[in-house]
Amino acid sequence: MRRPPAATTALPPFVTESGDAVAPEYDVIVLGGTLGIFAAAAFQRRGLKVCVVERGPLVGRNQEWNLSLDEVYDLVEAGALEMADVDGAVGTPGKYEVLSGDDGSLVASNFGSVRAGFNDREVGPSGAGGGLQEVWLPEVLNIGVRPDVAVARARRRFE
Repeated sequence: MRRPPAATTALPPFVTESGDAVAPEYDVIVLGGTLGIFAAAAFQRRGLKVCVVERGPLVGRNQEWNLSLDEVYDLVEAGALEMADVDGAVGTPGKYEVLSGDDGSLVASNFGSVRAGFNDREVGPSGAGGGLQEVWLPEVLNIGVRPDVAVARARRRFE
């Protein structure tokens, strides 16, 4: 197995100590900006001086998060987003209907209720005669939010 050559120069110390009194520049430092930007924006809205430290680009991934619309409104209430940021498929779909948001909107999809189905082979005798038993869960993980849009909007509010 090859090993990298040993460092020939000493690295500067990661932590330095001082007896000097220094006023902090920030009230809060958030490590990890992809999800931390929501907390950072909310803290900043409350008047705190906030620093965000992120190793890479501050962007959300390109895969929808399943949330409920109430959870998105919690981000608004916390100050991470504003009501104007909540756009796209925010209407009320009918049963078996899926609403779709335009490209670039926060809420990409809204399927109203999530259906969980079970049959007797999966859950044991139920009196359903082997047929499908459906359970509809309204407003539970029923919208698809675009994380890249959410992070960009929270970042814009923060900056």
